[in-house]
Amino acid sequence: MTFRTDHRFMVDVVFWYRPEGGTSSGTGTTDYPTDLIGTYTVDGDDVTVEFLPWDDL
Repeated sequence: MTFRTDHRFMVDVVFWYRPEGGTSSGTGTTDYPTDLIGTYTVDGDDVTVEFLPWDDL
């Protein structure tokens, strides 16, 4: 996770899926690495996270 200015962050994630008939996450999966961006606010003990479209960065 990378913290950016104005309470924004970016996190690297990898989405994967198993092809039909696959038996485990390690055999024949297709990986899609990407970044998610968002904002966060802290109010006392409460933390709110909102993911944003890339256009809003």
